[in-house]
Amino acid sequence: MKAKVLILGASGQLGSRVYKAVQESGKYEIGVLVRNKKKAYISGTHLFYADLLNRSSFPEAIEWADIAVNCSGMVSYHKKEKEQFFDFNKIVIAYTQG
Repeated sequence: MKAKVLILGASGQLGSRVYKAVQESGKYEIGVLVRNKKKAYISGTHLFYADLLNRSSFPEAIEWADIAVNCSGMVSYHKKEKEQFFDFNKIVIAYTQG
């Protein structure tokens, strides 16, 4: 049985490359977690939709996975989004560590 890998942020620049590498290895069952359903163009995977700023929106995806690879993140912000920037990264780290 293949291990289940969940890629958070799979539709982004980094995540799409990680997805491709994992897919090409053929060693894993792949799940992707995306925020925007319009960007969910990845086929042949388990799709999960979540808002990573809302911790309660993604436990199903985390529970499904044996391995979580976090390629999501806010890399810049406007002054008004400063708190959201820090909250986002704390939530993802805390949840994926258990």
